[in-house]
Amino acid sequence: MSSQNLPKGERIDRIADLVLRNGEVGLDELVALLGVSRMTIHRDLEVLEARGVLRKVRNGATARPSSSFESNFEFRAAQSAAAKERLATHAARLIEPGDVILLDEATTLLPMIPHLADVEGLTVVSNFLPIQDAVARFENVRLIALSGEYIRQYHTFGGPLCEAAVGQFRINRYFTSTTAIDRSAAYHPNSLIASTKKAMMRASVRSYLLADATKFARTALHKVADLDDFELILTDEPPPRDCRDFLRPLGGKLVVVGPQNPQEQGPLPGA
Repeated sequence: MSSQNLPKGERIDRIADLVLRNGEVGLDELVALLGVSRMTIHRDLEVLEARGVLRKVRNGATARPSSSFESNFEFRAAQSAAAKERLATHAARLIEPGDVILLDEATTLLPMIPHLADVEGLTVVSNFLPIQDAVARFENVRLIALSGEYIRQYHTFGGPLCEAAVGQFRINRYFTSTTAIDRSAAYHPNSLIASTKKAMMRASVRSYLLADATKFARTALHKVADLDDFELILTDEPPPRDCRDFLRPLGGKLVVVGPQNPQEQGPLPGA
């Protein structure tokens, strides 16, 4: 389907993709590309602004920094490095000999890789090129590489072909992260990736969410899952106070991995 005459939902997704990819987009550019009125574009931008994806400006829209940076692999990999190391180290301790684990495109998972080489009988399933490349070097680890549509800015594969492939497996443990946690759900700005994560959760017995504290009180366009759908949510420090009423029902599922002792499981303050 061309960019013109798109259904409303697809049109909004198209606008979000343009803004996230380019950092900004002009109102007249969107009118010409999508073949709708300026008023319609204004309403679409208001929807995306309310979801925290972009900020309306006089003649168009700009990406919010958190949303824009999530599309850049190099930026994501460098962010919150110490926190990601702690979360990944803790997550690796959940893996048992003989497990079949699934690792997706989340850069938070990259520090897990060194911990995998010596796990006896381990099978790693992944759609993320950096993980596929690294695990392929481990002689004692079985690798199953998922393919599908290549999503260049994330260095990963996703979409219907990838979802169909992962649906053929039964995974012991799925490890993931997302762009944003808003109230009691996890979100991602890319529709293909959000859909692929949902398929991965359906294929897995246990799913684990690794989310450093910067992910809380943020939002993105596409819902991935309710937080209660995860076996554990690992974070590096207590979430902001204004999030805690929404997180309190999670109880022991929310684990704070402290900087001094990554093995320690800290309760949510005030729970």
